[in-house]
Amino acid sequence: MGVMAVSHKAGAHGNGLGAITRSLCLAAALAAGGGVGACAAPDERREAEVAAAEEASRCGEWVRAAALWHGIYFDDGGRNELACRECARALFFAGDADSACAMIELGLAASPRDPDLLELHGRVLEANGYRRAAELSHSRAVAADPGRIYSLIALGRLRLQLGYEVAALEPLQRAVDLSGGSVEALSLLGRARAAGGEDALAFEAYEGAAELAEEFDADTLLAAATLGLKDSVRDVRADAAELAHGWAAEVVTREPQRTWAHILLGRASVLAGSFEAAVNHYRRAVETDPSNAEALADLASLHARMGDSEAASDMVRRALEVELDPARRTHLIELLDASPAGGS
Repeated sequence: MGVMAVSHKAGAHGNGLGAITRSLCLAAALAAGGGVGACAAPDERREAEVAAAEEASRCGEWVRAAALWHGIYFDDGGRNELACRECARALFFAGDADSACAMIELGLAASPRDPDLLELHGRVLEANGYRRAAELSHSRAVAADPGRIYSLIALGRLRLQLGYEVAALEPLQRAVDLSGGSVEALSLLGRARAAGGEDALAFEAYEGAAELAEEFDADTLLAAATLGLKDSVRDVRADAAELAHGWAAEVVTREPQRTWAHILLGRASVLAGSFEAAVNHYRRAVETDPSNAEALADLASLHARMGDSEAASDMVRRALEVELDPARRTHLIELLDASPAGGS
């Protein structure tokens, strides 16, 4: 059984408060040290109950907080929106998502456009893998309150996960505009722009996120670096390759076995005219993943460019053993035919 089994059906009081009775709520609160004086005046007692519940939430004592907030909600006949929302939030953080959802649905039955409840509902649903339902809940939250940055970002994230890249752009751009710069919103916006083929705008979004973040996750750094080496980005940003090199180098520092980071460092070094450095990066990429066709092909092309036809032919043959893409295989065969050592 979860922390609290909140029923969807009306209880003995006919107000849908669920299976937890008032005595159970008070017992849980008292056991956790959250009881209040029975002799206090009603207003004073309520103030003390709310203060105790707020303190439990602030301290992350989620089971105790859920019991206290539910007691307040019960005492108010199911009409206290704050107590409903905070009880649901405490249940969620206590690990009882089912009861949290049930509590939220009780609140939404009374206040269907409450943006706080809608946002929390979306958060709980997303955490439990119900992405489409979460997307709908966050959409409703934003419809009720267009300035909700959390829900705007969640909408973008969920739509990207669901494959709706174009639909993700609008909420993410709004989140960026409203927040004055959110690392998560900018990173997700970069992903959405890149998925839509807007490479330069995607790079700009990633760059903005990198400037704000104390530490960027490796996957996002590599996505940004990959864009920075594209012709479409370098045509409009003279510093793109240099930035890409820096981001890839940061990933290698953290994760020396990341093959793609070594490949990007090799490509950036080629663009900078540092061929020997590029060879070392490509060799390191092959060391980390001997069957990586892109690393082998890049190394082959570079050896050919440097006039080392024997090494180029060797890398081409190794690449052909693992490369499955017809277009890339054709390129490799052409490279092999052009090499003086190709037929040896």
